[in-house]
Amino acid sequence: MPLPESIPAITIGLPCYGRPTFLKEALDHLLGQTFTDFEIHVSENPSGAEDIREIVEACRQAGAPIRHHRHATNIGVLRNFVSVLEGVQSPFFLWAADDDLRHPESLAILHALLTANPDRALAACSVEVINIEGQTIDHHPGFSRFSAPAGQGLASFLTEPEICGKANIIYGLFRTEALRATLATTGGGLPEGWGPDLVFLSAFLSRFGVIGTDRVLLRKRTNNARMKPLAKRFPGDFGWPRREYAGLRARILAALPDTPLRAEAAAVLDTRQRHIAGLGGLRRGAMKALGLDASAPLQPASGDVWAGGSAP
Repeated sequence: MPLPESIPAITIGLPCYGRPTFLKEALDHLLGQTFTDFEIHVSENPSGAEDIREIVEACRQAGAPIRHHRHATNIGVLRNFVSVLEGVQSPFFLWAADDDLRHPESLAILHALLTANPDRALAACSVEVINIEGQTIDHHPGFSRFSAPAGQGLASFLTEPEICGKANIIYGLFRTEALRATLATTGGGLPEGWGPDLVFLSAFLSRFGVIGTDRVLLRKRTNNARMKPLAKRFPGDFGWPRREYAGLRARILAALPDTPLRAEAAAVLDTRQRHIAGLGGLRRGAMKALGLDASAPLQPASGDVWAGGSAP
């Protein structure tokens, strides 16, 4: 794959820290895409893993459209996550983690969705969850549920429990201009504190529309070897830690435009907090007293969740 002679349609921003083996696999999946009009920006927080430089350079020598920047010091996860946007001129942008895997048709499908829906600024796909060994342990299906014009999807997004995987839409394909405009409302980056992705996505959904697909195009890796999915029997009982609520609420509301959406969002957050602390707390306590598991998980779907393709 030759280096682009002009501005590519998509820039993939890939922040990384260590984990060269996973990075190599992630790059192989990105470079195996059927849609080829893209470039990759790798932004490395130094970790002592010299293999990363070697892996990226080998890809570049083979003709891959990839650039590598290594920070002089570790600038932290959030700053590195945003730093991959520096200098990007492509009209579309996608964040990629250094240990996740992409279906070979991922870019093609997401790009086609945004091209066919000019009023939407983010295309999101459903997600399969794998553990550190690459074994499937869960899935977050039905991401078409996030499809909504600007502002109209915020309340349902905030209502949905985090345990259902909603924050994964941040790994969808963005219109770069809309992405930058949203970051400007959150201080130019992802805010410190619990749930920075939730704050950013709330700000984005209040201003821009989303189109989602139920196709599973992303395998999201956990950082452990667990074999059971997260609890989903009573998803509404789970959410932010109680001590984090006030700060999270304040950051989300501050990032929203001064319209009726802000009051609507505040009402949703307060209702959820009452449930988590009230009914959720009572149910978890009662189940524990009875020796039952209040967080018994649902099993992941069987079959080929990649739905029509295989990984490179």
